[in-house]
Amino acid sequence: MKSLPILTEAQVRKFLARVQSGRPQDCWEWQGRTSPKGYGRFSIKNNECLAHRVAFFLHNEVDPQDSIVRQTCKNKKCCNPSHLRLDEATKLGPLQVRYIRGQAAKGVSSRTLAKQYSVAKSTIQNIITNATWKNV
Repeated sequence: MKSLPILTEAQVRKFLARVQSGRPQDCWEWQGRTSPKGYGRFSIKNNECLAHRVAFFLHNEVDPQDSIVRQTCKNKKCCNPSHLRLDEATKLGPLQVRYIRGQAAKGVSSRTLAKQYSVAKSTIQNIITNATWKNV
């Protein structure tokens, strides 16, 4: 998948207006157009984007680029950031390293991140402390 375009404040407001948010544990369903497979669709500068990928980007400030964003709730319309994860099968790369560092900065434990990525806790700690992936 290609990178998401930069969103203006107006586009962010337009996007958020189409997400029916609720309690943190609930699915926040997309209220706009959907793809034939049932995923939410949002148009940015005439580019069709999947709504859950935009939600992931807005919450994490990381463009998922070629990675798969999974809805852990299995609800194709869900845009709740707490239900969105980069695919565990995705090989660790610069995108995942930035995401891991961002999540750690928000207080997510090394143990939780290691489990999410099926890697050793020490791998996550090395990423967080810049012992590895120094160039990212």
